[in-house]
Amino acid sequence: MLKIKKEDEVVVIAGRDKGKRGEVLRVLGGDKLLVSGVNLVKKHQRPNPNIGQRGGIVEQEAPIHVSNVAIWNDENERAVEVEPVGEGWRVTIDGDPRDVTAAPDGTGGWHVTWTDIRRHLRVAVRGDERFVFSEGRTHRLRLADPDHADGPEATGTGPSLSADMPGKVVRVLVAAGQSVAVGDVLIILESMKMETELTAAVAGEVARIHVTTGQVVAQGDPLEDIEPPVEQPS
Repeated sequence: MLKIKKEDEVVVIAGRDKGKRGEVLRVLGGDKLLVSGVNLVKKHQRPNPNIGQRGGIVEQEAPIHVSNVAIWNDENERAVEVEPVGEGWRVTIDGDPRDVTAAPDGTGGWHVTWTDIRRHLRVAVRGDERFVFSEGRTHRLRLADPDHADGPEATGTGPSLSADMPGKVVRVLVAAGQSVAVGDVLIILESMKMETELTAAVAGEVARIHVTTGQVVAQGDPLEDIEPPVEQPS
């Protein structure tokens, strides 16, 4: 894994600030970092007229563990197309096709192989974005044309929400009978020290909740059921 140093740009991959980016201000002991705009806490500040400092409540960065961030890959945007081919996938990057095989590692990550190259990946979901973490770097994939999404599965959820990886339920954010809109966060799932927000792909009412906070789930376990609204005859 690449060593993170001062002035690196990083992205948070776990915790309440997941998805935020910032510059490393300081590298501290105990594998801790200070990152601009990340893990902000409120602090009472005493006035100091000698330096023109006013008193009051201010926000400042608190340390964050290095395992909760990854180096942000600031490459130019590139066009990526993915299509199934046989038992694998064809990934075309800027017109350059590559045949890829991918297999789950049993812990929420993936072993990906193309030609003679093998990589271990982890993926976090946020709306229509996917953050891919590999070799200490982060790559963001964004759906360029929503009209070509395959309906509810484009966000990884549908009327019946299930776990796409093994993990632990960190929070259940809705209750049975509650109305939800497309994109509402339903459950936060933790896997490999990374928190993933599972969102609603359809609007409707939460019919059933199959899990509770702290419960460990396996890949494919049911989490929640959503009943879409019934269309009234005109």
